[in-house]
This record gives sequence, structure tokens and C-alpha cells, in this order.
Amino acid sequence: MQQTELTVEIFDEIDSIKTKLISKGFRVLETFSMKDVYLSKLPKTDIVSKSYEEMIKNSVVIRTLMGASTVNLILYKDKRYNNSGDVVAERKITCSVEDADKVEKILLNAGMESWCELVQNMTVFRNEDMQFVVQEVENLGTFIEYEEDEALKDLSTNQKIEKMKADLTSLGLNTGDNFFCKKIFMKIKKEN
Repeated sequence: MQQTELTVEIFDEIDSIKTKLISKGFRVLETFSMKDVYLSKLPKTDIVSKSYEEMIKNSVVIRTLMGASTVNLILYKDKRYNNSGDVVAERKITCSVEDADKVEKILLNAGMESWCELVQNMTVFRNEDMQFVVQEVENLGTFIEYEEDEALKDLSTNQKIEKMKADLTSLGLNTGDNFFCKKIFMKIKKEN
């Protein structure tokens, strides 16, 4: 199932973000770390010069979630874009794997190349109305990722996006104007 997801950069310090959210009735559900290793059949020199859409379409991700336990996945992100190139829906095709390092070695030996790694510390916040993740992305910044929930399922894509933007704006955080941040693309552009 494809879901609408917004990602916006936050320019407040992490302690200030947590204090503001708790004062607004949010509670921390969980904290964990996540490491994503992006691999492609295209050479790294080619993939990093592509558009975001081409980068993602030509890549798989090896994801390691580290919290109370460790979970390893391999996934493919099937994204839908609007005319502006914003991601308006995403479906992740995932498969659990026992050993992320071995999977990476298999894919590298099969001719794929690792072209980027994202390491994030994640804090999941929830109140009665909404749930989202505050992501501290190593060497990039802090973001909120907000995915649609059951309450939004009957709305059109545009209605979902407008409602979700209003929800995020109501938090009173110092956010950017782009609610469709593409973290991997931002990191590649920053590094190159």
C-alpha cells in the first residue's frame, strides 16, 4: 500500500524540539538508530549525478534498525511523484535478512556499488491526534517525517498533504518551507 509522507527540516536544537513537543502533549514512544546503505547497479559516479527519481528507482537499501533489538532489512522504495517532482506516495517492498553485512557483500560481489550511507537517530512522538518521527541525520540536520495514518485514508492525495502540512505547522517548530525533503539527495548534493 502506498502512503503519503512528508519530511521537513527543523532548525531548532534537538533539546528544544523535544521540550516544545512534550509541552504540547506529545510523549516519546521509542528511540532507535537506523543505518541505510544505498546500493545501485549503476556506478557511483553515475548515480550521484542523476535526479532523485533516477537515484531511488535504480537503488536498493540495506537497512539496519538498532533499538531494543536489531532488525536487518533489504528494501526497494517504490515512489510516486507529482508534477513538481515531490514524493506524494511511497510503498516499501521489504524483506528481513539475518546479516546486513553479508547481504551487502553479496550485492557488491554481484556488481552493485554502494553510493551513500545515511545514519539517523530516531525519536517517535505521539499525542492523541498524530504520530511522527524526529530524525537526527548524521552530517545533514534534523527532520520530521510524518506518514499518513488511518484518519487520512479517505482523503485525496492533495487533501492529505494539506492536512499534514497544517499538522506540522501547528507544532510551532522552526521548520523549512520544503515539506518534501529528500534526505539522501540533500546529502549527496552536500558531499559533491
